[in-house]
Amino acid sequence: NSQRYENTMVAFFDDCIEKYGSRAIITYSWLITQVFVLMGFIGGCVTASSNDEGSDGSKSAAFVAVWTTLLLLALSFGGTMVLRKYCTPLAVGFFLGVCLMMSMHTFNLLIIFAGLADGAATDAEADADNTFAAFCFFLSVCYAMFSVILIRFRNDLINVGPVSEGAGASLADNTFA
Repeated sequence: NSQRYENTMVAFFDDCIEKYGSRAIITYSWLITQVFVLMGFIGGCVTASSNDEGSDGSKSAAFVAVWTTLLLLALSFGGTMVLRKYCTPLAVGFFLGVCLMMSMHTFNLLIIFAGLADGAATDAEADADNTFAAFCFFLSVCYAMFSVILIRFRNDLINVGPVSEGAGASLADNTFA
């Protein structure tokens, strides 16, 4: 039964590669991750605001939420630069390592904020902590899946060069005569 599942997943990836190309799979999985980063940013700001209000809120949880959103934004910028411009083996390997570490970091924050929600002083604080914990779960899964995809297709990314050179050329490059 596990052999059948394994063959199904391999066939799925092979079909996707044949239909879209490995670079498109990397690009689209990165874009999906960025959508969750945007939602995590909003959730982090709400969590920080909720935990910073009043004397019962956790100031350290507010700081962690803000710091994590800053890390997410920095990784988004740096990852996009690696995918578009700097496709060297060192840059892709460093990017892969940071994505794996961010997956583990957000998984740890999921556990921490879920625990903070249980001991929250107010319902608003508990809701904010639970919301950020949920976003951390989704971010952990997204970064883990993106890391697996990047591990699988890293050689295609390194050998070809930046994403912006291949598919997705600007309209300025096309002439309509």
